[in-house]
Amino acid sequence: MSIRTLYLIRHAQHDRANPEDDELEGGLTPAGEMQADWTARRMQGLPVQAIYASDMRRAQQTAAMLARCFPELRVRCDPDLRECVPVIPPLQADAFTNLDPSAIIRDQYRAERAFTRYFRRADGRDAHEILVTHGNLLRYLVCRALDLPAERWTSLEIYNCGITEFTLDHTGRTQLVSHNDSGHLPGYLKTFL
Repeated sequence: MSIRTLYLIRHAQHDRANPEDDELEGGLTPAGEMQADWTARRMQGLPVQAIYASDMRRAQQTAAMLARCFPELRVRCDPDLRECVPVIPPLQADAFTNLDPSAIIRDQYRAERAFTRYFRRADGRDAHEILVTHGNLLRYLVCRALDLPAERWTSLEIYNCGITEFTLDHTGRTQLVSHNDSGHLPGYLKTFL
């Protein structure tokens, strides 16, 4: 029986200032670089076969630091892993009125594509894959994987470089092994930025 193990990692802390209004947004802060370094050490030694990351700068930089522990791998860029608003929770709809409705629809399709692409059954051999993504999408993926209402994504929280681990077997059975594991980070590096 084969098992696919997915490690969903939220990007490290990034510079929220975006003076050029760059759609890829700011890079990692010094604290973010330390978070990514601690996370790389935590992942080192695992039999990782693939690293995927959003195309946003903070995710790419986090993934690049993780990839140093796996020199035989290159980071694969997947725009479907970028930050999004996957679903508007009905009880919080007022908080999302400033968003373009067509952008929300695109986000929903992108989030669902990401779920379908990565949360698939094991294909006969064990696999370990890292996804470096963003808080909103990661929380949505957790809800979808656990068959929770998708609009509950706002009820979950995850630290920068928190690790959420799932296993999927050959039948498609999905198990949450851990959520928001941040034990590898010193207390002063546990942030949500």
